[in-house]
Amino acid sequence: MKLNRLHIHSVRNLQEIILHLHPQFNVFTGHNGSGKTSVLEAIHLLGVGRSFRARQIHSIITYQQARLACFGEIMDLAGSKFSVGIEKFRQGEVICKVRGEICTRMSEFATVLPLQLITPEAFKVLHAGSEERRKLLDWGVFHVEPRFGQTCQRYLRLLKQRNAALKQAVPSQLAAWDHDLAQVGEQLAQYRQQYLLELMPFLLAMQEKLLPSCLPIQTQYVAGWDTHLSLADALAKALSQDRRYGYTSVGPHRADILMTLEGFPVGQVLSRGQQKLWITALYLAQAEHLAACHGKRCLYLLDDLTSELDVANQQRLLQLLDAQGHQVFLTGVTAKDWQEVIPPERRKMFHVEQGTLCSLEDAIPA
Repeated sequence: MKLNRLHIHSVRNLQEIILHLHPQFNVFTGHNGSGKTSVLEAIHLLGVGRSFRARQIHSIITYQQARLACFGEIMDLAGSKFSVGIEKFRQGEVICKVRGEICTRMSEFATVLPLQLITPEAFKVLHAGSEERRKLLDWGVFHVEPRFGQTCQRYLRLLKQRNAALKQAVPSQLAAWDHDLAQVGEQLAQYRQQYLLELMPFLLAMQEKLLPSCLPIQTQYVAGWDTHLSLADALAKALSQDRRYGYTSVGPHRADILMTLEGFPVGQVLSRGQQKLWITALYLAQAEHLAACHGKRCLYLLDDLTSELDVANQQRLLQLLDAQGHQVFLTGVTAKDWQEVIPPERRKMFHVEQGTLCSLEDAIPA
């Protein structure tokens, strides 16, 4: 997938911008607060349906505007072009369209334009809570297993209902929720385990490219309960504890990914720079696996990469992304940050200042 054209309306300080984009690298430069990250945010809205910077839509829509909108022209691998768009209103209404037709489910909309976001926060996943590692894993499962999204939503609904029954101490309701929760939870765990098994060859190959001197890192899915037991038995075993605390303590919502090097957590034995390269390898491996499964290429949004990787590793990463055929969007403070590592014929550069994109290559204020 390639994003040929992007129209941004009322996203933070970007009031009305139309961009014609490069199929390889698009670089947005400017001082902090200029609006360059807001361009990535607009693309993220177009691909995922939500911001990666804020939960409340009010903080994203330009001041005194009723709505924001992002529209794009997409070209698939066959060269066919189609439109995609999203509008979000202050009152909460959301309108998503693909090929001019309204999408009623956000999960359906989010499959159209797969994208990977790498920000300085992404490199903290090794030391964050297990929820962040589940999100990383679930991105891949969502894009390769069509049933995963609905299974995940159903599990979370059942989990909410069981937790409510635990708080209300209603034994008759618990029995009903436990049966369904166990069944759906086992399926959810199976999707994740199968995905990680299929991902491993891609991950090891990517580690060899980004961390060639490092021994193979072991990556293991931890289900969230003692897998010597069925989930139904694990729920029954934990019932008295769950009643005491008022929430469900076992299940795939407690899952994690264990990453070790010779038996030690990678966050303890790899240097800070090596940790960043390992996380980057995970993102790239997921994109390669998606391409192998469904023939889809990702868009990459790389925010402030120059502050996280040295020039040699920036160049290595960008060469890999280019070789894989992904379209890349990057931010930096100055154009010089990227002129040294991306050949002129493979890039388009924009300068952002106070919400206006100055046309280093091609930016058209509407």
